[in-house]
Amino acid sequence: MNKIFIDTGGWVGLFNKRDKFHQGASQIYKKIKANKLEIYTSDYIIDETVTLIKSHSNSDAAINAGNALMRSQLVNIINVDANIFNKTWLNFQKYKDKDYSFTDVSTISIMHELKIIHLFAFDDNLINFGFVKYA
Repeated sequence: MNKIFIDTGGWVGLFNKRDKFHQGASQIYKKIKANKLEIYTSDYIIDETVTLIKSHSNSDAAINAGNALMRSQLVNIINVDANIFNKTWLNFQKYKDKDYSFTDVSTISIMHELKIIHLFAFDDNLINFGFVKYA
């Protein structure tokens, strides 16, 4: 276990001090760094993160979070390219009876592509795919 994917809830909890998961997110993030895990996220996750922070806090907080993520030497940002997008679209249609967002399905595609099994998230949406929630 040397890779971890951080989902929107993890980032929002970490950056938004008013978020109910802030303290837990801070502790988990310290643990991730202490264990020297390779951190991955996606451009779609950053999109969701800054949008949620803006709506629950303000534009400055969202911009600060976005800049912190995009300037970080620790975070590998995976851009959803045509390959990932097409896999995501196929899977999105396949899971039409599930309550997964397109971004959730893109995360599944990326994690499978990069063989990442550990996920930092506060919801259980993606646990059904064999991913292990990091706590």
